[in-house]
Amino acid sequence: MSKNRVAAAALTAVMIGAGTVAVSGPAIAAPSAKQHFARHAVISEAVVTLDAAGVHEVSWKQVRGLRTEVFASTDPDVPRGDRVRVASGRGTTVRVAGLDPASRWYFLIAPVGVPFGEIAATRVVPVQGAANVRDLGGYTTRDGLAVRWGRVFRSAKLSKAGPASLAPLGLSAAIDFRSPSEVAGDGADVLPAGVRPVAAPIAPGDANSPLTALASLATLTPQQVRDLLGDGKGARAMEQVYRLIVTDEAARRALGDTLRTLLASRRPVLYHCTAGKDRTGVMTAVLLKLLGVPKETVYADFLRSNDELAAGNAQTLAYLRSKGIDADLLVPVLGVQASYLDAAFTQIDTSYGSFSAFLAKGLGFGPAQQAALKIKLLRPQA
Repeated sequence: MSKNRVAAAALTAVMIGAGTVAVSGPAIAAPSAKQHFARHAVISEAVVTLDAAGVHEVSWKQVRGLRTEVFASTDPDVPRGDRVRVASGRGTTVRVAGLDPASRWYFLIAPVGVPFGEIAATRVVPVQGAANVRDLGGYTTRDGLAVRWGRVFRSAKLSKAGPASLAPLGLSAAIDFRSPSEVAGDGADVLPAGVRPVAAPIAPGDANSPLTALASLATLTPQQVRDLLGDGKGARAMEQVYRLIVTDEAARRALGDTLRTLLASRRPVLYHCTAGKDRTGVMTAVLLKLLGVPKETVYADFLRSNDELAAGNAQTLAYLRSKGIDADLLVPVLGVQASYLDAAFTQIDTSYGSFSAFLAKGLGFGPAQQAALKIKLLRPQA
């Protein structure tokens, strides 16, 4: 008996506004042409959240009156028949308890009798000792396809991570964009057995960047911090870092190598830097744009780091204030702004003329590789 079937014995689910919940059902017949066509329009905007009690809430939009079924699996790509059915009805919200908390769960929402539907999971992945861990799945492209869940993850540093909470991701590799000095200071990644650590340092302008001085912030006087970051210098320094990621040969090599790793790997891949927002943010923006994800979605994913890092940043700012430092000067450095990503994309156009030329010439990732990566990471949208 599969792990999913065993988990079903402990499963409870509540379909809000849908009456009785069915937890098992008859065999599913092959879809008719009409059913196959309908799947492209009837279900959309599925969102999954996970509360502190381990309860998943799955919500979505659908055609009025449609009867749907919801299935759970620890593998986002298994067929419907290999998933556990957790609910059915005409509601658009399901609360699911009793799933193994040590696993990562993916949910399929589909019309009754149709073996296709929308797959969804939590965007944020709870990992002990690590922040800003996110799945890049579920984003819709301009062509109406969807990025596959459970294939690519982004995060902040993993030097304090709990391997057991990373294990459910099934990673083949963890790519580390930190510089050797960052790794020496924070420690190497702590990874589950079988996950290959990959050093791909991105440290553009390391010796001359104004941000280098921040590594020894505790030794600076309040006036030195004002001189370094005041009058908008903090944001301008960040924009310069993003431009350097595009112009620095070693940085481009790391980005290109990451794309090649994603293409070659048969299992999921995670990449990260220290906070998971700048170098990781550029890598993610490049990947999502390559896949055809619209600009507004690319920027929304980029800016989400502000929310994911908010609690830790608040503690840092409070500490700085206790030392007499104008902590507001650090806000542009600890967070991200749309102008940072603007700077990177503008530099791409300036240096290469187009994004496609940047991929091919700057990253050494040509059209055939781009097409192959799209085939690997995209699926039809429900």
